[in-house]
Amino acid sequence: MMQGRFRSALLALSPWNVGTSSKNLVLWLRLRRDAAALDLWQKYFDAEEYLREHPDVARAKVDPWIHFLLRGNAECRNPSERFDIRRYLMESPDVKASGVNALLHFALFGNREGRMLDRRDPVQSTAPAWSINNDWRRDYPLVSVVIPCFNYGRFVESAIRSVLDQTFTDFEVIVVEGGSTDPATVAEVHRLETLALPKTRFYYRDERHFAGDNRNFGVGIARGRYICCLDADDLLHPVYLEVAVFLAEVYGYDVVSSGVQSFGESTQLWLAPNPAFPKILEENQIATSAVFRRSAWAHVGGFRDWGVGSDHVHEDWDFWIRVLGHGHQGVSIREPLLLYRVHSNSLTNVSKPDLEEQRKLLQAANSSLAASAPATQASRSVINPWTNLGPLEEDDREGVLFALPFVTIGGAETLFKTIGQGMVSRGHRLVVTTSITLPESVPENTSCFRGITAQVYHLSRLFRNDEDRRTFLFYLIRRNKIRTVVIAGSEFVYRLLPELRREFQDLRIVDQLFNDSGHVSSNRRYSTCIDATIVPSEELRGALVQRHGAAPSTVHVIPHGIALPSPPNGEFPNLLARHGHVIVGFFGRMSEEKAPDLFVEIARQLAGHRNLFFVMTGEGPERGNVLRQIHKYDLTDRIYAPGFVDDVLPLMRSVDIVVVPSRIDGMPLTVLECQALGKVVVASRVGSLPAMIDDGKSGFLCEPGDVRAFCRRILDLAQDLGLRERMQVEARQSVAERHGAEDMLKAYERVFSAVHGNRAQSRTAGGEP
Repeated sequence: MMQGRFRSALLALSPWNVGTSSKNLVLWLRLRRDAAALDLWQKYFDAEEYLREHPDVARAKVDPWIHFLLRGNAECRNPSERFDIRRYLMESPDVKASGVNALLHFALFGNREGRMLDRRDPVQSTAPAWSINNDWRRDYPLVSVVIPCFNYGRFVESAIRSVLDQTFTDFEVIVVEGGSTDPATVAEVHRLETLALPKTRFYYRDERHFAGDNRNFGVGIARGRYICCLDADDLLHPVYLEVAVFLAEVYGYDVVSSGVQSFGESTQLWLAPNPAFPKILEENQIATSAVFRRSAWAHVGGFRDWGVGSDHVHEDWDFWIRVLGHGHQGVSIREPLLLYRVHSNSLTNVSKPDLEEQRKLLQAANSSLAASAPATQASRSVINPWTNLGPLEEDDREGVLFALPFVTIGGAETLFKTIGQGMVSRGHRLVVTTSITLPESVPENTSCFRGITAQVYHLSRLFRNDEDRRTFLFYLIRRNKIRTVVIAGSEFVYRLLPELRREFQDLRIVDQLFNDSGHVSSNRRYSTCIDATIVPSEELRGALVQRHGAAPSTVHVIPHGIALPSPPNGEFPNLLARHGHVIVGFFGRMSEEKAPDLFVEIARQLAGHRNLFFVMTGEGPERGNVLRQIHKYDLTDRIYAPGFVDDVLPLMRSVDIVVVPSRIDGMPLTVLECQALGKVVVASRVGSLPAMIDDGKSGFLCEPGDVRAFCRRILDLAQDLGLRERMQVEARQSVAERHGAEDMLKAYERVFSAVHGNRAQSRTAGGEP
């Protein structure tokens, strides 16, 4: 982190084009004092997308806004997909001549002057405009999923159930048994028909038919406006149909594709760009199971088959060429929502046609399209985008939405899993959104919500710009009857709070803060939009009230709670097997605020005590530095550092002392989990840790960064077994009495009830809604 700040400072102070840089820095300071201009900047500058699209900036660890402000504009690097630098400068030659950053100019001046920039703005062309009417028969489903099955009986039930598990429910499933030569497949399809699966119809064909012909058969009897042809050995991610239908209904797309994640005998990932003609003549940009308009299928004459074996040509590629070549428009979801099974009998393994030969055949077959396709796509407008996407009439549950920045392995995720389970068990509908894409080095862990809710949406990966993310978030709130939004660090949702408050007057906003740094500034900036703030300790509540001016009545203390672990059956295995050693552990994210470097320094200073052994688990941006530090101090035989561990509980059981040397922290669940296992914790006196540890009774507290004090307390515990055992008992009792999951859930319910009651009272009294 410090290295990134240093490099950012060097860039800001660089003599490279000093005049232009100074001008932009001065205007930036002006923008920071202009709330409307700052909101525009934040709307169009997406730091995460900027780093993702420009990995050289990410590798340099330069603050993305500094790079974009001082260099990105001159290099025509777009701040997000929503803002086209080249177009703005081309239409504003005065801005180009001045050297002022284009987005900076637009935010401060251009917007007021009526200069256009949004990449969704219609481009002037001679192509006709399309007006789309979304009205649809209420007795017909909106989507028909066609599943052709040929000799894939062992897979087809999984494919069907992946559709039945979709978060979008206005669909039908059409299974086409395509004349299988395998009797077991035919028998399996008949068995599935006897199960009377909901929304599912079965059709049988007497003779063998090609894939395209079976798809055409299913589409021909489908009733939906949109079609998804799902191969019988593949699966759909639970949110796929919902996101695809949202894009088609709201923005008028004719084809919505998705990234593809292989599974089985391959783990290959395919993320395609937005499909376009004539580029699709060079490579297939659309997944087989894309959602498309049935009218587009009828317009181009459906799928065409080309033969088998060496004569096979990808009929879906040909279909997509003709759809786009006839002027229909497509979009791709970057998230891999199609799960493609690779197995010994799949087409991927059985048929490996020469792609160059395929390309030539398809280009020749569609040469007339290449000559006649319009140079620009027709603009389109949807006159009633929400007519089919209103609130769920069949579900009366009140909705709760968790607005998280990301979901990884950690205490916050464990906490929200527990709260989510409690909300669902009490009859609520749970929706989870994330707004930041994690780097590859950090494990993504939305699977922790599996079994609680299928409605987990990675907004940053599903949509390419903030405007689409915003529109989808509003759709989720409206459709799922969300009454309470719980924010835990999502800056994206913080920025939307004023608009959310205006749009949904009955919505309640609850902000979850873990410490007195981080997101406190956002909490205070949007305090008038937040109904309640939840903190884990009285210390943090006092800091918010006394130092940050929070109204005491709006800040509620709810200590974190955990489900106490069951005692192991019999003797549990000691994974470290260091008999005669006292084992000291660090369990946490390897980031600067958690101070893993100080843990290594503690181990270095205690290296002379040969009866001590150390273990540290976790991933994060500081892991590389930690490993180098371990090697530098020759501690590789004294510190076991396996990195990310799927199940850390056995390692927690194996240690004797746990160290939490954080520079900044809240109320880390790791401490509660270790205390519940009877482990003594030595921790920094920061955040809410003093509320978790009775210093000298259930553990020890040290000043942050005081390595000598940490070492002294560790030696006290290592050398005095009686002291350690007394503290273990106190630690277990403390967790059982003060940090039970059920007490925590009841406290959350009381806060939710209070904010809804307070808002109702405000309306009754004529106050502001």
